Amino acid sequence: MSRAVVYPAQAVAQSRVLAYGQDLAAAEIPLVATDEAPLTGATYSGFDDMRDRQIELVITTLELNGMADLAKAFRAPPGGSPR
Repeated sequence: MSRAVVYPAQAVAQSRVLAYGQDLAAAEIPLVATDEAPLTGATYSGFDDMRDRQIELVITTLELNGMADLAKAFRAPPGGSPR
């Protein structure tokens, strides 16, 4: 199973991601990617990359709207726009 962590561009979130990575490593769970999402509501280009890499589990500290956008992006057809 491939895993990724997505977090907002904030110092607190960045430090939490380091801890998540350490926790996953301690549990011998490989982490495939960590991606930072903009806070501005701008389009996050990492969605397509994660879908293309077939990420199956995403751990995130995004706020609710960011999580909704992430879910929409994973449901969109490859090369299509999130709905």
